[in-house]
Amino acid sequence: MIITSLLKIPSIRAKVIHRIKQFYFEELDVSIPILNSYWAKLFHNDSYDSFSEIFIQNEYEGFIPNIEIKSLIDLGAHHGFFSVWLQSLLEKRKLKSLLVEPSARCFPVLTQLAQRKEYKENFVFINKCIGNPDEGVTLFFDRPHMASSNFKRGEDEIAAKASVLTTKDIFRWQAPPYDLLKCDVEGAEFFLFKHYSEILLNTKFVILEWHDHESASYLKNEFENLNFSIPKSSVTAQSLENDNPSSGIFLAQNNNL
Repeated sequence: MIITSLLKIPSIRAKVIHRIKQFYFEELDVSIPILNSYWAKLFHNDSYDSFSEIFIQNEYEGFIPNIEIKSLIDLGAHHGFFSVWLQSLLEKRKLKSLLVEPSARCFPVLTQLAQRKEYKENFVFINKCIGNPDEGVTLFFDRPHMASSNFKRGEDEIAAKASVLTTKDIFRWQAPPYDLLKCDVEGAEFFLFKHYSEILLNTKFVILEWHDHESASYLKNEFENLNFSIPKSSVTAQSLENDNPSSGIFLAQNNNL
């Protein structure tokens, strides 16, 4: 009764709600229905940012290739919403997805996601980071709001060590070829071409999000060097050259397969 009475006071109720959202959000079990009887669970207070980007702003709409997608490599999986979204589009066909994400904040999220009954047989989570596989480990800066990366942004940031993803890790998950690779790794895109070209050459389509206009031109050239074409881009070649966009998406097609 005392708690009930206290919660009638707006200022106290606001503080309680704030604390619950800040420290116990997962226990609220907030889930949002999406297509074909699938649900997207919001695990953290900031999960809505990632959810909104994919399900509301439809960031990847129009970038899904018109093929039968059975296998997906999801680099920079964050909370797994891209894999969940793509699975919801496939109706009765089950998607095999390898979710790669080094973030400690995302570890319990993706571990639980891969264990849910609708994904248990098909989603596999690897808690690793792309980088130089010869080094074994790399530094990783874990941040909220989808901003984690290999690169330091502020002097007060403290890096954690993350294991580096290897080509063998991917081959052990499933033998090639792969239908689709999605990459959103906050500025570390060039590692794909430097250390994972064998994976790219065994993948039919790549959706790559780039994070500055100078690297976009470099990445486009790297795709062309591997005999990929880019059938769709979020920006035109003229805009990329003149407008200095800060981010964008390429859909690249492997002409070797």
